[in-house]
Formats: sequence, structure tokens, C-alpha cells
Amino acid sequence: MKYYNLVFINHSDKEKNYLFQVPLAIRLKAGEKVFADTTQGEVMGDCVTDSFIVDKYTAEQIIVGAGAYKPLKYVIGWAEKQDGYKCIDFRLVDVPF
Repeated sequence: MKYYNLVFINHSDKEKNYLFQVPLAIRLKAGEKVFADTTQGEVMGDCVTDSFIVDKYTAEQIIVGAGAYKPLKYVIGWAEKQDGYKCIDFRLVDVPF
């Protein structure tokens, strides 16, 4: 069975929350700042929910209910504050598996 790791993100100047896919090995918490791949490029936003893992059927229902476009775009990394924010790419994180 295929599983999806999903999260809702709000881009600070938007009223709507957007659904994104997250790599299965990554866990996000509500309130964390992340960068997501969007139609406007890499955009920073805040996680509105914790990331959550669902099966393919449930993911399809959430996508339809949220009015999201398929295929879902990915959250690509955490936002780290320096003088501004920079993206900490998930591919650079040492995951203990």
C-alpha cells in the first residue's frame, strides 16, 4: 500500500491554507517555518498542522476536499533564520534510518 505524508501550510500573506506533500522520513510540527515548491517558485510558509501520514485513498479524499491540484507540490526544507531566512534542504539532513 502507498502512503503519503501531508501537511497544510499558510504563506504569510494568504488567507488560504495549502496542502503539500512531505518526504515520508520527515516530521513537521504546526508552527514550523518551511520552504515549499510552488507554482511561484520556492516560497516560505508556516505549517498550520503537524505533518500526517495517510494511505492513498485518504490522500485522494483530502486532495479533493481541500481543492488541491495534483500532483501535490513538495515541502523542500526547513526555513532557518539568519539575516533573512534560507532553505535547509531535506536532502541534506542525516535521517537515522
